[in-house]
Amino acid sequence: DGIVWTDVDITRNKTDLLFTEPLQDLSKMDCGGTVTLPFKHALCLVDFRVKHHVGDEDKITVKKIVIDEVHNSGSFRSLAEPAWVLNDSMASLTIYEGNHVADALPVPIGREWMVIPQALDTQVTVEYEYAHPYGGHLEMKLKTVPLRTRLISGQRYTFTLTIGIDDVKFLTELIEDRID
Repeated sequence: DGIVWTDVDITRNKTDLLFTEPLQDLSKMDCGGTVTLPFKHALCLVDFRVKHHVGDEDKITVKKIVIDEVHNSGSFRSLAEPAWVLNDSMASLTIYEGNHVADALPVPIGREWMVIPQALDTQVTVEYEYAHPYGGHLEMKLKTVPLRTRLISGQRYTFTLTIGIDDVKFLTELIEDRID
């Protein structure tokens, strides 16, 4: 089975596992005294950015961002091919909780989550306050359209939310090649 990591729960353990694929016919004598082992990440990384799409005088204050449902536990083995076996348990992941005033340009918000690779099909719940300069304000709790994407180990996924008076939308999804 190679490297085996059982009973992983990302809500309790926020550590990534690094593993290597099998290598053969390498020796420090043939490789200048150093044998290079290319490590791979077993998990992927998810984070968010936010921006507003309201007038310059209006204000959006983000209170909370939650990914509604992700598979949060499972087991990993590195051989014959690296693979995860997901448990049935689902959890919500709180990305942000506080009072963040959104800007017109996207900025990172909240924490990054190490997540088990999986096919996501979930909504994101956003709580925020819209304030108008002439005294009006609204407390909002909205859900996005379903976030449907396949998360792959070793990848970083940055989701950007754009927040308006009465709507929350995904602006873009940035996928980088590797987790730093």
